[in-house]
This record gives sequence, structure tokens and C-alpha cells, in this order.
Amino acid sequence: MVIRKKRNNFSFLCYNLIIDGGYMDKNTFKSDLLYLLDELDKEHICLYYSVTKKEILDYIDYLLDNLSYETIYDQMYIVRLIIKKLAGEYDQHMRADFSIPHILPFNFKVLENELYLVDSIDEFSHLVYKRLISINGISTDKIIDELDKSITYNVIGYRNSFFSRLYIEDILMLPSIESDSKVLDFKFDNGEIATVNVDKKYPFININNNYSLKKIDNALYLKFPTCRISTDEIKELIVKIKVFKEREEFDCLIIDLRGNGGGNDAPLKLIANYIKDYRIKSYTLVDGATFSAAAINAFDLKMVGTTLVGEEIGESLTNFGNLTKDYIVLPNSNIHVKGTYKFFYPTSKGINVVSTKKDFKKLDDKYKKLLFITLDKVINTTIFDIKKHEDPVLKYVLEEETR
Repeated sequence: MVIRKKRNNFSFLCYNLIIDGGYMDKNTFKSDLLYLLDELDKEHICLYYSVTKKEILDYIDYLLDNLSYETIYDQMYIVRLIIKKLAGEYDQHMRADFSIPHILPFNFKVLENELYLVDSIDEFSHLVYKRLISINGISTDKIIDELDKSITYNVIGYRNSFFSRLYIEDILMLPSIESDSKVLDFKFDNGEIATVNVDKKYPFININNNYSLKKIDNALYLKFPTCRISTDEIKELIVKIKVFKEREEFDCLIIDLRGNGGGNDAPLKLIANYIKDYRIKSYTLVDGATFSAAAINAFDLKMVGTTLVGEEIGESLTNFGNLTKDYIVLPNSNIHVKGTYKFFYPTSKGINVVSTKKDFKKLDDKYKKLLFITLDKVINTTIFDIKKHEDPVLKYVLEEETR
């Protein structure tokens, strides 16, 4: 039985005029999905590592028999389900993207499987710290369940971080939400409803990707929000750290990798080497959004003696990664997909990389076992910490230094 989302013919016709993709028959959409498998397999070093090709083909037939694929949103949801199935526990990088997604004017945080609004634009600022009850009458439990099925993750911390940066399209693609909705009504536990216009361009909320270095008490605090930094920039930061050290102005270095989604792991290795060479006492702060290159850097820092503090890191150290340079564009739906083409695994000397199908086949199975970074101190942020504008992770480190 195919689940269909109700929509009137006029809005559906308008929808297809302004959005790439649209209605197609089963055979046409299936040809897109088979094309996707073929294209991913060309670059992936072991696409069917977590699931067999037959299982994926059977899964595609199951999805097409049981879910709607009338709109680009429906089609995207199915593509994401397939990517999640392919990824298994080993690949959190593969993804399907909307070409021009609309930013949701909310930042949520998942606490005990409930969604709390923790930041917003001025229009909805009075609802910050409230708990979300439903979207367009669909319960939050249902929303979380349907999103869960489409998120490629194997670490709960990463899954939770995903909910903090939802796009409007991520909601519209869900089976329980009408794809042609012009507004999304977010109902909170105080009974108030925040109405979001799906076509409106909302601004980003407090996005700050700037590196900062400052003294906090007897510690030197380095905020490292992204690994997309040049070698020259990182060398400048190291020079500044050296100046503070020569003046004996700090007792420990705190490197904050929370919210760092990755990029290039090479620059921060220079700081790890500096910590090792000069025997700097250091702490590294992490959370579920510490991902990809940032997770590798957390491992690099742990190997040179840093103390890891915070919430569970968003990715296992053993994983398929490195996104393909170009998008795979499905010929009929025009959905854009990024695949992966390398395999990373931890050793006693650091993270190693395999880049070819041949080398992956030769790799000893002991290196293919899922391994995670063990934190030295786990500290989970609560809604009460957020309400009080307190940072329990940073607070713990500063208090440790005064003991």
C-alpha cells in the first residue's frame, strides 16, 4: 500500500514549476535509484560492506511499494533512507542535499529524546527554552522517529547535533508532513505556536566560524570552530600561544572542538605536535558535533596527552569518509548526492587511510573493527545549564585547574 500525501492539484502544479524534480512513475524513479548505486560504487572502495547489493535492491522495491514518491521531497526522503541503509555503522559522510535549502529559524537541542528550542531569531526569541510538542499537528515523537530513519549516523551524539541545524526541507520531506505546506506551525509546551513561512529566507542563528584565543583565569582558551583553516593561520595561532607560554601567562591550554564539523585535519596536527614537544598541559572540549577531521584531531590530541572532556564525539574513528569532489546528480529527480571514497582506521601511531578497493581488500580485518574515542570525563549539558547560560564542560576544566 503506497502512502500518499494529500495535496490539491493547483498547488501541486505550481510546486512542479518552481522546484526541480516532481512526479514520476515507479520505473523512472527506480532507474534514478539504480543509477545512484552504480555511480556510488564507482568511487566507493567497498559500497556493500554493511549490506549486500541484493538487500539494497530488495529495500528499494519495498520503499517504492510503501512510500510516496510524488514530489522531490518524497523522493529525497527515499534517497536518504537508501543512503542510510548503505552506510550502516561505518559511513556518516554520504549524503543527499537539497540544492537550495531554506534555513529553519530555530536551533534545537535533544535532551532525553525531547526537542528544546535553545536559540532563535528575534521574532521567536520569547519561545527559547520551551519544549517542542508538534509540527503541523504531528507529534514531536513522530517527527523525531521519521528524521531518525533518514539520518546517516551511528553515534547518538551526532544524531542529536543534527537536530540543531534542521532545514525547512528536512521537515517537508517527512512522510507525515504535507509536502505542499506553505507554513510550518511549531507548537511548544506553553501552548504557543510559531509559524514559519516555508518560502522565506531566514538568517543564520549565531553562526561564528572565527578562531579565537583568549585568557580565562589561569588557562589559555582556543576556540576552534572549523578545521577549514590555512597553514599560515594555524602558524600564527601557534606563535601567539608561544608568546603566552614564554611569559608564563597560562597553566593549561584549552582547545574547544565542540561544534566543529571538520574540514582538513592537517593544520591542528601542528598544535598537537607543539603540545607534545613543549609538554603543554591541555584539555580538549568535544561534543556530538565534533565530526570528521575534528574527530581525528581529537584523537591526535589525546595521543599527545590532552584530557578529553565533554559529550560523546559524533563519529567513530573507524569509518568511510572523504566526500567525493563532485555531486552525483540523479538524471530524473535531479537530487544531488555526495559519496565517499576513503577508509579511515586508528592505530597506535595515529589515523591511517586506505584509498583504493584493492588496498581495502588486503587490509587486515582487525583494523575494520569499529573503535571510538574514549573521553576522560563525560559531561552532558542539561536544559537547566542552557537556561542559566552556563557551560558545565568549560566550568569543569577551570575548576580542575584550581584544585
